[in-house]
Amino acid sequence: MKKYSILIATALMFCLFVAGSLVMAPETPASSEPEISLTSHKALYEINLVSTKSGSQIVDVGGEMYYELNTGCDAWITNHRFKLRYDYTDSPSIQVQSNFSTYESRDGQTFNFTSTRRRNGTVSEELKGRAYLNSDTDSPNLDSDGGPGAGQAIYEQPDGLTFDLTDTTRFPMEHTHDLLMRAERGDKFFNSQVFDGSDDEGPVSINAFIGPVVNAVARVTTSPKIDVTLLNTKARN
Repeated sequence: MKKYSILIATALMFCLFVAGSLVMAPETPASSEPEISLTSHKALYEINLVSTKSGSQIVDVGGEMYYELNTGCDAWITNHRFKLRYDYTDSPSIQVQSNFSTYESRDGQTFNFTSTRRRNGTVSEELKGRAYLNSDTDSPNLDSDGGPGAGQAIYEQPDGLTFDLTDTTRFPMEHTHDLLMRAERGDKFFNSQVFDGSDDEGPVSINAFIGPVVNAVARVTTSPKIDVTLLNTKARN
């Protein structure tokens, strides 16, 4: 249940970034890397089940997801909330709610996160903590191996839970930024270790396959509720 919900939210957020919030600044002659900027925005998605496999116990899924990104000089701040209803063939429906907020410094060195999940109105999980990278930080809880980028994720809830972070670990907004940059320069594949604080399982390895540029507007069903000008930008499969 938890992983299914996270996959929905992650897929929607990535579509949003690629199709709606990428701003390309003119490339300077001194650098061969494209300059990427992620724009502050808010979005509300309606979620509905399209199809199920034969024999599935789930007969319907519905709900909504809200996502907000605020960009500042020093940090990216995100808030995302979703509410989903799962209907089953032979058991009562389940209501799942999640509230997740993050504060990520733009230098990629510090990350704060808090998350609350409810199941049928009852709190089922609470997460809160912070993470550090780079051995130059003043955190006393860094990875003993040191090295640029090496650090730790330290949870306040649940208390005592920690994860070592390698020097290749990225936080989610930096990962999104770097993925878009690689797409712009023509890369087809990007692998990275990412820590986002959304669960108690630590960093994960993400493999991204970057497809060709597509017309996002041509791939959505138009509706009076959708401002297609927000989608009229470069997008990829």
